[in-house]
Amino acid sequence: MLNWVYNTVAAKDPRQLQFAFALWTSRMVAQAIWEKFRIRQSKTSVCRLLNQLGLSPQRPLWRAYQRNPELVEKWIREEYPRVRSLAKKLKADIFFGDEAGVRSDHHAGAT
Repeated sequence: MLNWVYNTVAAKDPRQLQFAFALWTSRMVAQAIWEKFRIRQSKTSVCRLLNQLGLSPQRPLWRAYQRNPELVEKWIREEYPRVRSLAKKLKADIFFGDEAGVRSDHHAGAT
């Protein structure tokens, strides 16, 4: 069951399971578990389970309005295989990040 829950929440859009909303909620996960395994879970239990699986609440993805699908496809097809090959040769991990969540006026602490 744990593998199914992880794979479902991490890789599927809730609409694939006939939910109306595109973002997972703990109640939707509980409903999916009920429909698949006939096991009832409270919201608290589902939250605890998701946390144990390493899944935490996330903000929706923001996409750049300047995004060019053709250039993205070209990079995925041509450049990324070279990067992946070099990383494998060097036994390195590849991580992606961007500055979309960085604010110049963010106040991280108290005075």
